[in-house]
Amino acid sequence: VQGSRVLFACFNKVLAADIKRLLTFSEKLTLADGQLEVHDVWEMINLFLSKPEQGDGDGYDDWARLVVEQMREDKTILPKFDTILIDEAQDMKAWAFEMLELHAHERTTICIAAGQGQELYGDAADFLKQFTNGAKKRNLRRCFRNTETITKFATATFEANWNSEKLGPVLHKLTSRAVQTELEYARPGGELPSLVAIDESSLDDVSEDFYPDAQND
Repeated sequence: VQGSRVLFACFNKVLAADIKRLLTFSEKLTLADGQLEVHDVWEMINLFLSKPEQGDGDGYDDWARLVVEQMREDKTILPKFDTILIDEAQDMKAWAFEMLELHAHERTTICIAAGQGQELYGDAADFLKQFTNGAKKRNLRRCFRNTETITKFATATFEANWNSEKLGPVLHKLTSRAVQTELEYARPGGELPSLVAIDESSLDDVSEDFYPDAQND
């Protein structure tokens, strides 16, 4: 809004697409003097050099590292941003962080959001650990999507892993005062979902046409 050029970057293509969608609803951004770009890191790589026709996941990472090396040689032609926002950083490879740094100038502010224990594609990059050691830290406490009830239900399910013997200690921890003040919830209330056990053996004798309706019921 104040005239800065801002980059929002992430690993996940679906997340980037949804952020772009959400930003179309912003009335303030349409009046802003600055510029906000949203890209997943693969899109940024492809903007610099089109991806090869074939390759698997590991092959693409090898290719991406080669592209970043070429970016480093041609870094003067890369667009530079005043602020770089990196979301879901725990899933990014080292080459992605290096590439994003090449889009910074001397006074760029880099903000990295990462969820420890939320890695989906392997261990977090060493770059992230080093960055965390030297950066100012803030805990993001506000939960926009879920209610407190659903968050605790999901956490208990995950940590106990459906083992009833582990549920007691997990639930005790979740009701502690420290955990209760850990997050702020944008959505009030919320109820536990209904869990219904279906004995599918009782459906063996019914016709196949009826079976989906029985499951839905």
